[in-house]
Amino acid sequence: MKKIKYLSLICAGVVALTACGSSDVKVIEKESTTGEVTQTADNNNVESQQNETETEDSASQNAYYYTAEGPSGTIDVTPDMDMAQVHEALGDEVTYFEAASCAFEGLDKVYTYDHFEIDTYPEGDVDKISSIVLLDDLTTTKEGVYVGQSKADMESAYGTDYDNNGNSYIYTKGDMRLEFVLEGETIISISYNSKVLDDAG
Repeated sequence: MKKIKYLSLICAGVVALTACGSSDVKVIEKESTTGEVTQTADNNNVESQQNETETEDSASQNAYYYTAEGPSGTIDVTPDMDMAQVHEALGDEVTYFEAASCAFEGLDKVYTYDHFEIDTYPEGDVDKISSIVLLDDLTTTKEGVYVGQSKADMESAYGTDYDNNGNSYIYTKGDMRLEFVLEGETIISISYNSKVLDDAG
């Protein structure tokens, strides 16, 4: 994760293009939660902690996810997740929009927070996440990539095993797509998308 002072330099350079000049913007730097395991006499407890870490690592290899900060702490948000879980953790959105879905029975909904947006699709009585869109350079992917960085930064974090369609670069894990839209060599959009969008199209 980039340091706050580095982010401040980035913000100063692009203040005309983003909301960096806003006095109420807060940048929260999270400490790593993967610190050393404290040795205790309870070997079963240590093994349990190690197994949990291995499970988390395995999950992260099988899916892309965005870590969002809310009043109740952080939550890992993924496409196809139940929006009710996310809403409970993040609290009220800044703006909300809904419209009749063209592809499903019910309403498509858009929840906009300070630096990202979550789009949902209806599945029965449940609103599931179709997309998570990063809106500016004040938030990053789990791997530290943000809007305004370069194609080289993207490839350094994710490699070159992507599908390229014009100015769109898509990395795939399971039913999830991590999409970067570039203008020249600069990232102008980052989104996590469900495969349901492909199926609906």
